[in-house]
Amino acid sequence: MMRHSWVIFSLSLTLAACGGYDRELMGDPVPEPAQVAAAEVTYEETEEVPVEPADSLAMFDDLRFYGSWYELYPYGMVWRPVVVSTWAPMSYGHWVWTSYGWMWVSYDPFGSLVYQYGFWVNDFALGWVWVPDYVWAPVQCEWVWWDDYIGWCPLPPPGVRYKDPWEYTDSDPWITVRVTKFKETDVAHYKTTPKFKSGYSERTLRREAPDAGTIERGLGRPVRVVDVQIDKIAVGQHELTRVVLPHDEQRIIEKERASRPGGAVRPSPEARFKQPPPNSGGTGSDRTKDEVSPPPKEKATTTPPPKEKSTSSPPPKKESPPKFKEKDKEKDSSSDKKDGEKKKG
Repeated sequence: MMRHSWVIFSLSLTLAACGGYDRELMGDPVPEPAQVAAAEVTYEETEEVPVEPADSLAMFDDLRFYGSWYELYPYGMVWRPVVVSTWAPMSYGHWVWTSYGWMWVSYDPFGSLVYQYGFWVNDFALGWVWVPDYVWAPVQCEWVWWDDYIGWCPLPPPGVRYKDPWEYTDSDPWITVRVTKFKETDVAHYKTTPKFKSGYSERTLRREAPDAGTIERGLGRPVRVVDVQIDKIAVGQHELTRVVLPHDEQRIIEKERASRPGGAVRPSPEARFKQPPPNSGGTGSDRTKDEVSPPPKEKATTTPPPKEKSTSSPPPKKESPPKFKEKDKEKDSSSDKKDGEKKKG
């Protein structure tokens, strides 16, 4: 019996080997190792933990005074500013016409870097974050203008596209104004809800920066050319380009920061480039509770609370003895009168 069992076992092994060899000859696919289904592959969520930027981002080192760096898939290192809840990129400044074209003059203390380099994306967890890049431009934004509307939004990273401004119903990345308000100071203050008419608006739609002539026709007056200077500084292996604005534009920036304190961020006193005027760093009414610094302790101790004033009147116990004495006198006088009447009677 043992001999027969060994014969049967060897024959089964031989048949299995021959079957695999026949499948290879016939072109049948060889089974591959089991793989994880695509639906089962998951990525870890981004944790809001600031990290130190790499040495290659040394040219953007000033940004650390106004925000924090994070690792965000698939962009790598991104920077998030410390801003108020209603803030959005390219919403705090005005437009100037230069020899380089339209240039965004930002009132944000970090605007000289993030609006002429890199991209912006609105992450669901971190909010608005800036994706660094080393190519300089007078302004990094997308344009759309039609009829008498002009809209712009920060340039998104490659592969990301924002919907058109008239397709949004709530918050959106676009700032849309009338042509007549395009050259106003703090232009986002004139933001409006755009209207798009099928047929007519499609014929006038443009997705490029408007020329100065278009703005002049809408304003009814010529547009002044602002003379700006370009400074280039070598930082490591890269070249940093900074825009130097004329004095009149600098005065506008300082005036706007002073008239609307708070702006976007509360910069650190260690920042190396020019700071906003006093009280423009973060005591505005539109700031969140966490961003407003508490009042000095001296003021809190010197001013007495209003409740102490209301309780300064004398207690009722001191007033009670005179009242009782007066009542006793009245009783005595009334009893004397009765006794006198009795005697007379």
